[in-house]
Amino acid sequence: MNGVKASDYVFLPSLNYAKFRTRFLNDFEIPVINGERYDFIKNSYYGGAVDIYKPYGRHLYWYDVNSLYPYIMRNYPLPVGQPKIVVGDSSFIETIIKDENKFSFVVVEIECPDKRIVSFILPKKTKKKNKFNSVEKTIGPVGKWGVVYTSIEILRGLELGYKFKYYKCVYFNAQNSI
Repeated sequence: MNGVKASDYVFLPSLNYAKFRTRFLNDFEIPVINGERYDFIKNSYYGGAVDIYKPYGRHLYWYDVNSLYPYIMRNYPLPVGQPKIVVGDSSFIETIIKDENKFSFVVVEIECPDKRIVSFILPKKTKKKNKFNSVEKTIGPVGKWGVVYTSIEILRGLELGYKFKYYKCVYFNAQNSI
């Protein structure tokens, strides 16, 4: 089992993580991220959009993707090593975003293209208060707004005609795990 003894681990997730590290991570460094950097990165996570805005259709198909996260982790670059921070240097941040060997989280101001957005790819969290509590919703905005996105989302937005101003970036080296 690649030098990992099952008897050294109390829980299966710990055993699986140890096996993954010894078999696939080789020279990778997985940093402990906390404090301001953790909060910054956490703000870029939204969950998946699963809504369908098609009121009628014939001969429709729908699919359920099984094991998509492990597939992505195996076949696409992951952020590795210690994160670095850049503040205010918009042209340098843009260079980092476009570098295939980097993975970044960026504070941006966005302007939606004038054309109609058929399906949103750049979500935004909003809080709506009702009589009893505050509810957080994820929306697909138009117009201008500011938020934290990953370099992958920004690159896709650029392809679709979104305009970005870059303010702050936390970036990592990116490397395939296998």
